[in-house]
Amino acid sequence: MKKTIKTIATATAVVSATALTVNAKADSVTSNPTTENNDKVQTTVTPEQQLKNNVDTTKANLDQSKANTADAQAVVDNLQKQADQTQSVANSAQTALNKAQQEANTSQGNVDQATQAVSNAETLN
Repeated sequence: MKKTIKTIATATAVVSATALTVNAKADSVTSNPTTENNDKVQTTVTPEQQLKNNVDTTKANLDQSKANTADAQAVVDNLQKQADQTQSVANSAQTALNKAQQEANTSQGNVDQATQAVSNAETLN
């Protein structure tokens, strides 16, 4: 159960970090053109182009975040399945233990009765 909680916390942290990155990139849009240096050729990017680039990056980050969340959910689901199986085994073991204890108590009662019968027989002799 603690692993499940840690996995959920990790997935939440990944989503939060991605959201912060997206917000930071969205905040970087300005009304002034920016200059990009690609292959040592400088080009001027218009605010519209910069905004489109930021939107594309945000969409890519969101898609990655969704994929990460789906992966984390798959891990959580698998861990929950394992926990359920472990609980089932524990329940079966507890049932077997209870039955064994009941049989031991019955056997002890039979031993006590037999001991009393022997004692009674010895008293009669």
